[in-house]
Amino acid sequence: MSAGSSAVSSARLHDALWLLRGPQAFAERIARHGDVVRFSLGLTPAYLVSSAEGIHRVSQENFKNYVKGRLYDELRRAYGGELIVGEGAGWRRMRKLAQPFFNAKAMSGHFEAMRAIVAQDVAAWPLGRIQLTTRLQELGLLVMAATIFGEDLSEEDTKGLRDACAYRLEWAYESTRWITMGLPSTATWLLPSNERLRREIARVDAIVHPIIKKRREQGISRPDLLGALLATVDEEGRSLSDLEVRDEVFGLLLGAHETTASSLSWCIYLLCKHPEIERALRAEVRRVLGTRRLAFEDLAQLTVLRGVIEEAMRLYPPAWLVFRESLEDDVVCGHRIPAGSVVLPCAWVAQRSERYWANPLAFDPSRFTPERRSQITRGAYSPFGVGPHQCIAIHFGLMEMQIILAEILRNFELRLSNERVGIAIKGTLSPSPGVTVNLTRASSGRA
Repeated sequence: MSAGSSAVSSARLHDALWLLRGPQAFAERIARHGDVVRFSLGLTPAYLVSSAEGIHRVSQENFKNYVKGRLYDELRRAYGGELIVGEGAGWRRMRKLAQPFFNAKAMSGHFEAMRAIVAQDVAAWPLGRIQLTTRLQELGLLVMAATIFGEDLSEEDTKGLRDACAYRLEWAYESTRWITMGLPSTATWLLPSNERLRREIARVDAIVHPIIKKRREQGISRPDLLGALLATVDEEGRSLSDLEVRDEVFGLLLGAHETTASSLSWCIYLLCKHPEIERALRAEVRRVLGTRRLAFEDLAQLTVLRGVIEEAMRLYPPAWLVFRESLEDDVVCGHRIPAGSVVLPCAWVAQRSERYWANPLAFDPSRFTPERRSQITRGAYSPFGVGPHQCIAIHFGLMEMQIILAEILRNFELRLSNERVGIAIKGTLSPSPGVTVNLTRASSGRA
């Protein structure tokens, strides 16, 4: 190892403790030491990979050497099935099954159902002070339920799923902290947190199982993901059980609850902090849409809108840190990574590095204009992950966020109620304690 690596090793316990304090503190601390930094997670050697080249190596170029490992075995208890936390044959099977629903070509088919739900929900938001993050969590669940299930959720079921999602994310984060430190799982211990997890799983079952049962009894094929899951049969003629279907569906609902709500909350937080960019965005929405409703073809014209979303995810990437374990020795950016190591590709550092971004801490959506997008270094931007395990719903999520943000701006003027917002590490980087805004009606109901 290099002299720089030896210096890091001597301080590895101190640096590992900074990881538990939050992404900013950890990134600032660890980035002093180089592109690949060795430290210790309990008894396990760990390597933070923070350069674009290193992230590309681990997540794409040599991804077969880096498996999800023990941490994802623990996450499976809270997150559900193969699509979100799996790998190997089971993951490939589910990915192949779900891919046609989520690929870019399928988005036009989802657009109108998504737009109608978003427009109806946002238009009914009350004026005055609202907890925006909570509203966005509920809206994300409504969108996913309609597009995955082909069903409308009641207000009670929406809030029940929101609360269940929130707790399961909290449980997953607290539980996996033990795993990342090389300590045994506490998931089977007789703890109040584990008992509550069982109650939250039962709550989800009470909402999701009746939907699955009704669809099986109807025997009608529908062009939604639930229909595809129910119809699938493997090479041995075996169909998915109700529990397997539930796990896959809930994993996607969990992503809808957290990723969309967190990313859009950061978007609106940043827009409120940068009124000149908000004015430019509103001008674009007025120019493209006028007073008519949003159409799928408009999304390609709303370049500032998409740039705002992508820039917010650069500063606050949903997949800020990825956990992998190395199967064999490898060399990443000139550093040897021994087999059996924990390897942590860190988008947070790469996406805020002056090596890849001019004035990296500034909020500048013009980085993502078509002309400048081609200049982004490979591996320097990976808010949804990169490589074969990149989030399957990336196109779906981006379209959903574009629709929601456009509808919010058309209906409301926004002003921050909580100027100081921190970061909570859950499944993603979430604003803490959430973004709260004051809503007033936009003139003529349009941006």
